[in-house]
Amino acid sequence: MDSENSIAFVVNPNSGGGRTGKNWDKMYARILKQLRADSGYQLADGIGAGYRITQDLMLEGYNTIVPVGGEGTVNEVVNAVMNYKNSKATKVGFIVAGTVNDYQRVMGWPKTLEDQVKLIEEGTIRTTHLTKTTADEVRYALNLAGTGIGSKMAYEASVLRKLLWLKGSLRYNVMAVKHIIKWANLPVSIKADDSQIEGDLSLFTAGFSTQVGDFKTQPHVNPFGDKMGYLIAMNFSKLTMIKMLKVIKQGKHQGYDGINLGYAKKIQLEFEETPYFDVDGEVFSYNTRKVKIEPVYDAINIISSNGKIQNTQ
Repeated sequence: MDSENSIAFVVNPNSGGGRTGKNWDKMYARILKQLRADSGYQLADGIGAGYRITQDLMLEGYNTIVPVGGEGTVNEVVNAVMNYKNSKATKVGFIVAGTVNDYQRVMGWPKTLEDQVKLIEEGTIRTTHLTKTTADEVRYALNLAGTGIGSKMAYEASVLRKLLWLKGSLRYNVMAVKHIIKWANLPVSIKADDSQIEGDLSLFTAGFSTQVGDFKTQPHVNPFGDKMGYLIAMNFSKLTMIKMLKVIKQGKHQGYDGINLGYAKKIQLEFEETPYFDVDGEVFSYNTRKVKIEPVYDAINIISSNGKIQNTQ
């Protein structure tokens, strides 16, 4: 293996509703026809498998790791790279194969397999920031960290895997309405740098990206900028939440009552009851009432498209 130019694919066979596993042999054959670099792959079947496999592949000498799956697979790879002895020795690319691929959509990653493989070999290397969340454990987000009703939806989508028979954004729209009907806001105290906000939390996101699912929660953020943004939505009634669905999807919620959009270098949240907390749509914290969020600048190297970045400053 040429350690100077070697690519390993971390494949989640369950992603895309199981389509990735069924189609992987044909996908990999198409990849090999186009790929010039040495390559290999391993199947990451189960929560946490992508993390362990990525660390093993880096120890074997692969210098480019490509998750094949959705947000959860990408997050496990990113966290494994970040926790490696030299996080910048490895590049991260993507093969989009999940039902939701928020970060890739934001950064203008191509959709066809052939274009993705070409970009993995020829794309620009960008050193990007991550969002560090300290809760039950420490986890890093490439896209966004969050809590509130969004984390409840993420738990149902990624852990319980509900409504898989619904495809694409329809699945998440149905989940949104379902959870709004049952939702109770979370009493919280939030400190974002020197700003203090208290009340009943409906939705919170933070990070260097703009979008989660179909919702442009942070339209003010530049994904390749140096400011960690946040959205804090407080004291929403169920009716207000339903009315705001379309507004937040379009990223036009700035100035609405209860909406706080801003930037911070450190955010601390303290809840009266333990919330679910997620990074990149993957719920990882259930048992702590105090959560800290902060940026990690120039954390890892990712392969970037030359496509249009959405919603830049």
